[in-house]
Amino acid sequence: MTCSFFSSAKNLLVIIFLIAGELSFAQTLIVGTVKDIENVPLEFATVELKNHSDSVVAYDIVEATGRFSVEINELGKFHLHARLVGYESHTIPIFIFQLSTDTIYYDVKLNYSSFNLEEIEVVGKRKAIIIAGDSIIYNPDSFAQLQDESLTEVLERMPGVSIKEGGKIYINNEPIDELLINGNKISENQIAITQGIAPITVDKIKLKK
Repeated sequence: MTCSFFSSAKNLLVIIFLIAGELSFAQTLIVGTVKDIENVPLEFATVELKNHSDSVVAYDIVEATGRFSVEINELGKFHLHARLVGYESHTIPIFIFQLSTDTIYYDVKLNYSSFNLEEIEVVGKRKAIIIAGDSIIYNPDSFAQLQDESLTEVLERMPGVSIKEGGKIYINNEPIDELLINGNKISENQIAITQGIAPITVDKIKLKK
């Protein structure tokens, strides 16, 4: 009787560990398209998945076909945010109650922005680096090169910035406390996310010590 009990308990523990293992590796995949109101794919549009604190947890750049994909391994309420210069941004609330290998599909349509880009007059040249208190703001255009495929390559070229083992970003050999790209805080998987960002889509990089 005792042996039977311990055997059953052992089997139950094995099952629990197997289920826990599956859940720990489970990632919900969110895929879809971003197009304009005439159904034209909007290549280079950015798609951000933000959590309840408005931090970016996943990021993708829309392909020529209009397709995007992001993965999430957390539970909770999120916002899928799509934007492109010249178009009105669009946000979709997403609720993840259970992690699984299921795929969620969303097709996003962006309307033309109400302002006319041709009416904007650019005066002067932006500074490459601005120091504001404990923050340093970089203009990526000043450091990007034509062959750059990811924002990580630009980061590695910026003065004072280094990427060390484990993907940590440092300024003057001190780890940063905060990374903001186009005003959006990247709190997790910073290097993994910047590797998926095309430099052409980034207007401003802010590093806070």
